[in-house]
Amino acid sequence: MLAVRAVCRHLNTVSSGNPVWRQLFQRCLGVAVPRPFFLPKALKITSARDLEGALRKWRGGWEPVRPVQCSRRPVCWAKIHTREVLHNTSVITPGGRWIISGYTDGSVWYLDLGDDTTAPLELTPHLLIPSSFSDDFVAEHEIQIRLAPDFLSDESLGPSSTSHTLLQFNIAVVTGDPLQTHVGVWSVHVDTESGATSTLKLGGKVSSFVDVGDAYPQSACLYGRFLGYCLSLNDTTCVVIIDWAEADGKGHDDGILRWYVPLEAAKSMYLLPGDRLFTADDYDNASLYNWRTDCPSSTLPPSQQELDPVDPYWHRRLDRTLYFDGIVTPTILHGSVQVIIPSDEEVISVKIPLDPSASEDYTHILSIIKKPEYEIARQLRAFGHRQGVGLSADHVLTLIRYCSEDGVGGELLPTRVQSFECPDLTEMKNPPDCLLYDEFSQRVMLMDAELSYTLTVDT
Repeated sequence: MLAVRAVCRHLNTVSSGNPVWRQLFQRCLGVAVPRPFFLPKALKITSARDLEGALRKWRGGWEPVRPVQCSRRPVCWAKIHTREVLHNTSVITPGGRWIISGYTDGSVWYLDLGDDTTAPLELTPHLLIPSSFSDDFVAEHEIQIRLAPDFLSDESLGPSSTSHTLLQFNIAVVTGDPLQTHVGVWSVHVDTESGATSTLKLGGKVSSFVDVGDAYPQSACLYGRFLGYCLSLNDTTCVVIIDWAEADGKGHDDGILRWYVPLEAAKSMYLLPGDRLFTADDYDNASLYNWRTDCPSSTLPPSQQELDPVDPYWHRRLDRTLYFDGIVTPTILHGSVQVIIPSDEEVISVKIPLDPSASEDYTHILSIIKKPEYEIARQLRAFGHRQGVGLSADHVLTLIRYCSEDGVGGELLPTRVQSFECPDLTEMKNPPDCLLYDEFSQRVMLMDAELSYTLTVDT
């Protein structure tokens, strides 16, 4: 219909009503667009124009102007005081409205980007989750923090799944110090009653437990009732998966049931429907596990375990560098979970069937970009379902558009590769150190290591 409306005036007129577009959107869910899909407003109050715009954004991506324009907004530090943001903890919510970050004292703050990211107004950080550590403890110990939001499961999203806009979600905060690993799972709500501007509001802690100390979390992920985190412990690593509802209120030696993936050094990981676990490490390995059936379980803590390695049911070692930091939240389409895995020699799409009775042989691999004629090493990058974006050290923005349903293979080029110079960045003393990309709104955000500003790429 998107194509027909562009060439046929009569069909453009008869298909412009709100009921038509709402029905079309419902039919597209899980087929042409992923489920869940996040609109700027609830479906029942979204106009036909906004629905068409959202679908076109998803299908068509964006076309930067030349030269690329970036809107800079400073971040007010008055509320943060001496806290520092921890590297690679920032996430952008679906729809591109909020950026959530973890800080060195174990607290979690967010920035409200608003509807107009080009407004030159100063951004004020808002406290989302307070630190559980005292100031004296923070001054004496190094604290690591990992954030794991769940933007995929119905249990986490609640009414968001039927309204098709972000109304609530769960987020896990995993903090490690020399004494203990603290885990808290919180419910976060979008508060629309505080005024014209929506804000994030803490709904309450739904789970809290303690695991072993001296085991710093490397990564974490949350899906439904299960939390996974990768621990570095005694010169070895393992992934631990826990039912956070069952573990609520327990200590590390109180009989918490854990599933283990021994020797897995996951730098990026996602728990997926059907008890699957996807991992990517910095040794260029991507793996899939059936964690509930294939991985050992025990109530003993990791420090008391001697477990044999577990073979993944699917494994791919990339020939060259795997960019685990460029993997974004998987999408659900055509009855499968899809993960896009970038490397500097190839970008592949992995499709995992949702049907639990489907054979492991049905995991489908597509090479969507083969031997690309561009350089994404030494870049900030993010690869979504249909589009990837990267920023090089010499301030060149690369936009890679592809069709992840159809592999190109061989020597063929992706659908489109474009490079754009960003002259606004050349004079900056503290250049961008983080790139966040939201495929629903097509927002591309750049930030420095201290999160002292945000840059919105004009899309």
